[in-house]
Formats: sequence, C-alpha cells, structure tokens
Amino acid sequence: MNTQQRTWIVLSKLPPTRRVKIDTYEYESLAEDLLQDKISYNSMIEIFNDRIYWRWFYKHHIESKENSQVNILQIKN
Repeated sequence: MNTQQRTWIVLSKLPPTRRVKIDTYEYESLAEDLLQDKISYNSMIEIFNDRIYWRWFYKHHIESKENSQVNILQIKN
C-alpha cells in the first residue's frame, strides 16, 4: 500500500462537514480525479464518507492494485 492509498483510507474515516451522495454515473470520472490528485482533502473526506462509493473505490483502486502487486511478487519468486 502506498502513501496515497493510506491517505485515502485515513480520510475515509474522518467525519465530514457535510454529507454528499455520489451518483453511480460519476464513479469513474471522480476516481480519475482522485487518482490524479485534483481534489482537495476536505472534498475527499466528504466523498469518502459516502460508504457505497468508498466500497466501490476501495475495491477497484486499492484492493485490485494490492492483488496485482501480490501476483507480480509471486511471479518473480
């Protein structure tokens, strides 16, 4: 897990100043902005407190990268 991923996890646990609900059609474009650091930490806190979006983001952009890193390590050994 890299520093950016740890930051996302920590921010997902902080209480937001306001609640937001992410529409499913925005998931991919929002994820791209998050991956490119185009979104402020305050906005990330609000975004990641949408538990449905957080689970989707974690599954697609954190968990999947960890699995691919494990597979690469297994291939090298």
